[in-house]
Amino acid sequence: MLELPLREVMWAEPGSPRAALLEQTGYTQPALFAFEWALAALWRSWGVEPGLLLGHSVGQLTAAAVAGVFSLESGARLVAARARLMQALAPGGAMISLAAPEEVVREALAAVLQTVAVAAVNAPASVVISGAEADVLRVAEQLAARGVQSRRLAVSHAFHSPLMEPMLEAFQRVAESVSYQPRASLWSRTPPGRSPVPRFPRRGTGSDTSGRGFASPPVCRSWRAPGRARFSSWGRDPR
Repeated sequence: MLELPLREVMWAEPGSPRAALLEQTGYTQPALFAFEWALAALWRSWGVEPGLLLGHSVGQLTAAAVAGVFSLESGARLVAARARLMQALAPGGAMISLAAPEEVVREALAAVLQTVAVAAVNAPASVVISGAEADVLRVAEQLAARGVQSRRLAVSHAFHSPLMEPMLEAFQRVAESVSYQPRASLWSRTPPGRSPVPRFPRRGTGSDTSGRGFASPPVCRSWRAPGRARFSSWGRDPR
């Protein structure tokens, strides 16, 4: 699935050409998937079994594999294909994290919806936008004039933006070749403006992990019910 074994890239000598490959999304995404799967395996080895699973981007595919929606092998194939297709896109675009409420950010995006999208809503006042570089920077400048702090993310492509659309059809074909089993423990990420409801990977939804943003707060709020008292964020950097 990859030109080089992932282990050789992840544990390459720092500063070497192979270590540099980890900065390319073609290897970054498979590395994240492997790391996230390993984290789940570690928690399970300690006797911790998740009652509900939620993921975003590569994490959604990891969550689906951990939940048993598809096999580990199928998950690895999906992630490798997704990474390869995104790597083949023309580099460019920008992603910026904004310290502002979602509604303020969406208001600022009204004039650039064809080129910029909300990539993630990580907290009530933490929103990531993604898209064409000039338009993303313009939105950040407009919000900065209103006192909104921002931070540009170090990425090779504008993920979860309209710039990803050219790869969605090809990724859809790969997704349709996978066998799926519905699992009640998996919650798909919730598109902005919609109530969080259980959704399972199925034919026709392969592009969901690539082309939409993620709204974390409403999903987490919906999970606050009797018997759901403990939450854990698993990832490379859970801060």
